[in-house]
Amino acid sequence: MGVSLKETLEDETDAIQCENDLFSYKTKELLWLAEQLGLDSSKSLPSHMLPEQVADLIDNLRNKLAENSENEGKIGTNKKRKDRTSNTGSSKQTRSSNIIEEIQNKEMVTSVKTNDTNMLSIDAIKEIYNKFWKPSYKSITPREAYFIQEGIIKCKPKRFLEIGTASGISTGLIATFLGLNSGNEVVTLDLRKTLWTDHTKETGFLAEEICKKDVIITHITEKNSAYLPEKYLDNKFDMAFIDASHQHPWPTLDMLAVLPLMKEGTFIYHHDLALFYNRNQTNARGIGPKYLFDQMPQSIRFVAPFGGKNIYYIITPGNYESLSGALIDALYLPWTLNNKIPEPNFMNYIDIAKKYWDNNVVEALEITFKRYNPAIA
Repeated sequence: MGVSLKETLEDETDAIQCENDLFSYKTKELLWLAEQLGLDSSKSLPSHMLPEQVADLIDNLRNKLAENSENEGKIGTNKKRKDRTSNTGSSKQTRSSNIIEEIQNKEMVTSVKTNDTNMLSIDAIKEIYNKFWKPSYKSITPREAYFIQEGIIKCKPKRFLEIGTASGISTGLIATFLGLNSGNEVVTLDLRKTLWTDHTKETGFLAEEICKKDVIITHITEKNSAYLPEKYLDNKFDMAFIDASHQHPWPTLDMLAVLPLMKEGTFIYHHDLALFYNRNQTNARGIGPKYLFDQMPQSIRFVAPFGGKNIYYIITPGNYESLSGALIDALYLPWTLNNKIPEPNFMNYIDIAKKYWDNNVVEALEITFKRYNPAIA
């Protein structure tokens, strides 16, 4: 099932606005672009596109507009635009169709090459959700799972790290995606031994029920991300998904622990970017993913171009320590915890910073812990 070009443009616009308010002017620019090209909203494009692929599409359409402008002269006032539309409507519609066909034929819409054997369709993912999902289990949505699957198809990770197991729905799906693309292990970690919304269920109880592929699923419970560096530093991961506590600074602390364990150029997905918009929250405690996202360089952060823009990924740089400034800036933002972090637990992250990060990160952890943690009720 596809989405209209207009919806795709609006998705791209929303993503840009989410990344940086300074780019809000893009709304008018992109909608103007669609109007000038006269693109038919009934022409569908694939609905699951990586953010950079949407950007490529926008660039292509801008180039098409430039070519049209050279042939027809610069577009003048609104009145002239209306006159030309009325006089050349049929030819404009033909151009629109040709543009869409050209983009599809040249595979400019998506660079993720798939076949029936290395992916689950969105309908197949929805079937799994219908069978296993309950509101109390919480989880990523089927479309968000498909977004992660696209990254797996593109990057072919062998080993995948998940922080925040919960019911194991995302774990089982990720393991299935890996199995379809020559991956062999998912390591999933959760602070709790039982499901946080239903203590009669063990954490991750659905993972093996969902995944029927020959993939190892390693469950780690009653540990937080500070446990990982000593365990996995010599056996790094190819991709990760962080979906644990969204209260700030937990997503930042998780990144601090995970980045030294990741290979260069890999994706680290984060969920609930838009959680702080939730009107049911009495305060915006779940703003941790948003705070982290805002500090990351724009060149390595990408938001899913659909729905509420609630999932994104960071591409790991060659030198992970180049992100120390971004993590420091995030740490200095006011913390939004429900409960204080016990000092022994926080000292584990300071120890990680001393081993794998520079002294500025260590100093920021020490200062912000003293500044913010005592004030939490």
